[in-house]
Amino acid sequence: MESPGAPLPSLRRSGPLRIVTIDGWRGDAVAMGREDLDYYRERKYSRRAGAYVLVGPADAGGTEARYYVGETLALRDRLHQHDVQKDWWTHAVAISIPGGRLTKAQCRYLEARLIWKVLDAGCTTLDNYRKLSAATLGAPQRSVLEDLLAGVPAALHALDVPAMTPTPAFHPSPRTASSPMFRLMRPKLGAVAWAQVDGSRFTVLAGTHLRTDWLDAPAAGTTRLESEARTALHRLANGGLLSFDASGAELAEDAAFASAQIAAAVVLNSTSVAGGRMWVADRGVTYGEWTAATPSAPPAATPGRASSPVSAGPRDAASTRTRTAYTRPAPTLDPVPRATDARSARAPLAARRVRRIAGWRRRG
Repeated sequence: MESPGAPLPSLRRSGPLRIVTIDGWRGDAVAMGREDLDYYRERKYSRRAGAYVLVGPADAGGTEARYYVGETLALRDRLHQHDVQKDWWTHAVAISIPGGRLTKAQCRYLEARLIWKVLDAGCTTLDNYRKLSAATLGAPQRSVLEDLLAGVPAALHALDVPAMTPTPAFHPSPRTASSPMFRLMRPKLGAVAWAQVDGSRFTVLAGTHLRTDWLDAPAAGTTRLESEARTALHRLANGGLLSFDASGAELAEDAAFASAQIAAAVVLNSTSVAGGRMWVADRGVTYGEWTAATPSAPPAATPGRASSPVSAGPRDAASTRTRTAYTRPAPTLDPVPRATDARSARAPLAARRVRRIAGWRRRG
């Protein structure tokens, strides 16, 4: 919902296209039906770089919408490509900066942040998902792009695109003011998580939806991270902290973990996780960037020794490995190498014969 003092979007038409601009907003949004794509590709502004949203029905006769968010250096070419390869979408919205030129990294940032905005609005029928790579851009660039993204919800709302207008999904209330709210969203995998830093613990908040594939197997894993994450998931289930449904389970109470990496592994049931990049706060700040600026924050990766009662259990002596220091062997006193073939075996004998003949010559 817009604030009372926010400028109102201005809607104008260019043939069958609808173009939205907002006072003080650097960008513009162009909406078109699929049948109007050829008209859009003839316009000069279709050559810009930017992000786009494809909209269509999720299923035949259904009322739920389906979305695809993408980025490109040439909007006209990419939308034409989708017109050939994707048959489900009916409308498209192209977002760009008039008179500006975006790099590939900036376009990818716009795509990722736009996906987050769609997910925050409660839309989970997304055809794609790009990891937010905010670390590839500096703070000044991100600030400019965030200003561009700030006007996108109002522009889409003015275009009657429902991606930003449904009832928002569940958002837990913050537990502490000393930490931002971090999110990890993989809707296709059935994982939507919120977390905050509480003291020295990385706390995943109640209401988080996580996967439960690992509950069908023993808690032991092939790596240390997998073993700790599997053990933590089994303890949550055995402690009655999970409410199961068809797509996974919902966390009934807050759960503390020793690191963001273990928390991400538990939520996704996977060890292919990067806690510092997957957990993202507002304006694209990753957990790794936040910890770099906050020395007292718990680590993003698995620490040397897990101390959380949820993330890791007691270890027996058999599972503890000791690492011994490498000791360089003392040099051998015999400089003659060991013979490995017939020729090298005859070499010492030939040397003795040469010395014997040389001695005879000196005596003679």
